[in-house]
Amino acid sequence: MMITGYKTDIWLVKTVGALLIPVSLTLGSFLFVHTDARPAFLLGALTALAFISVDFYYSLTDVISNIYMLDGAIEILFLLIWIYLSTQTNKSR
Repeated sequence: MMITGYKTDIWLVKTVGALLIPVSLTLGSFLFVHTDARPAFLLGALTALAFISVDFYYSLTDVISNIYMLDGAIEILFLLIWIYLSTQTNKSR
């Protein structure tokens, strides 16, 4: 909160954090379980896209701090990495 500012809805911060734990564990499991990786690529890309949308929309409408646009930019990098990894996996088949 030192970077993004005080939050009045701490429950929302905790909820988003709690939802990211199973997403992260699911994505991490694909490092060890050698199966079809397309669901991981889809989950990772769509999660990044959701955060991009939220970060930019609510930053640009002055609902949340503009620092979240930096987070949105980082999420764009994640999205590009997911897209790149999915194309590389398809080429190796």
